Amino acid sequence: MILNQHANRNFHTFTTFDAAMDEFFSKVESQRIEQQKKAQEDSAFQKLEKIRKDQVTFYYSCQLVVHTWSNYVLRTNGTVY
Repeated sequence: MILNQHANRNFHTFTTFDAAMDEFFSKVESQRIEQQKKAQEDSAFQKLEKIRKDQVTFYYSCQLVVHTWSNYVLRTNGTVY
């Protein structure tokens, strides 16, 4: 029995109630697994992005140290105290 409000929708008939429940819970489980997989991928991406940002920050810090040290050496004519 299809209600008028759902007459234009696609529907699937099942031979038994158990078959309908099996398909429903299979779909729910598949969606849950996909959500978990997506959450793991997002988490991994966030970790990689954090590592990349840390490496960029470290690189620029090293560049600053090298630049500062070079200026010091140039100012002291190579004499390091």
